[in-house]
Amino acid sequence: MNRAQLIAAMKAITDRAQAANRDFTAAEQAELKAHMDAVKAIDGSKAIADGVAAFLGDAEAGTLDADAAPAPSAAGVSRGKAIVAQKSRPVGDWSAAFAKQHPGVAEGKAFTLPSSATFTVPAPTPIVAAAAPVGHVLDALTVIELDRGNGANYLRQAQRENAAKPVAPKALKPLKNVEMERVDAPARTIAVVLDGIPRQDIADYPDLTTFLDYELKADVLNELDHQILLGDGTGENFEGIFYTDGVLVQDYAVDPSATIRRAMARVEAKGYANTALLIGPEDFAGVELERDGAGGQYRGNVAPARGRNVWGVPTIAIPTMPAGLAVVGDLRQAILWMREQMEVRATDVAGEDFRRNQYMFRAELRAAFGIPVPPALSLIKLNNTVTLPGA
Repeated sequence: MNRAQLIAAMKAITDRAQAANRDFTAAEQAELKAHMDAVKAIDGSKAIADGVAAFLGDAEAGTLDADAAPAPSAAGVSRGKAIVAQKSRPVGDWSAAFAKQHPGVAEGKAFTLPSSATFTVPAPTPIVAAAAPVGHVLDALTVIELDRGNGANYLRQAQRENAAKPVAPKALKPLKNVEMERVDAPARTIAVVLDGIPRQDIADYPDLTTFLDYELKADVLNELDHQILLGDGTGENFEGIFYTDGVLVQDYAVDPSATIRRAMARVEAKGYANTALLIGPEDFAGVELERDGAGGQYRGNVAPARGRNVWGVPTIAIPTMPAGLAVVGDLRQAILWMREQMEVRATDVAGEDFRRNQYMFRAELRAAFGIPVPPALSLIKLNNTVTLPGA
């Protein structure tokens, strides 16, 4: 019975005794006590579930439906007898994904991770569109889901020339030459493990799981940035932008702002749009702090950011970008084939973790990277001393 039915049953017992002007019988006393205990259990489960809802994200308290039937359990995740907390509004992507894919976890007397749990992290919102101050290379690329195979096979443009001409009637049309090369881009796994997390800490510090979520996700995405930019194609490394043949190179000219503008012009001269500029945070600050003329106004906008850009091109500050270097161009021509989305596993059955009451976390994704049209991008030297990686 739900809470309302239990209260109605207790009222009926009381009404019968009052109508007969007598005390409760032993059977009625036992039945009343059982109903009261059940009501207390429901009220206690509601308070616990509301706490779990707040723990998992920004859900508001009081969203528990005490009369709702428990949601089906995810495979391999044991369920308690408490009732699942239903969230009243969206929460963070990690917490929401975990709660949705493992509804049975948010139950019982405390938040308890199952012995082995897995959940997929939704793709991040594009940083350029959101005008956030820092981001990842992933935010500017074309991302394609790869649902089979161990990588991507694509054709890369080796040379581009324009051959179209006005043609008289019946005359031969000009012949265009397009040189393409076949490229194999194997899917690589980027992973990190965090171990030795006491179960007691997870129970005692509600924000710990959220913090670990952030740390693991950031670690994997930072290495993904590094691979997309600086992977040298050896071993398990991507062939990154700085190591791809055919990408344009802009040497330093006058100052960083002028150099960036010249690189943009070279990309446009090849027939491509500049969709994003990737630059290190300190180099970006240097560009914004350049002054017009002799000690004039700063080039950058010192007012609250309304979308970061240089020369009108959306700009992403990338912490893993090497100092003194940048990339600009049509970043849509660079493709990340996502073979396996970001996944996080938590387990207490690895090694001696179960005996020690500890959890181990692992975050990983699997993807391939390639640039079918290298001339759509340009590397930039922001000073006259920096050298390109691998040069």
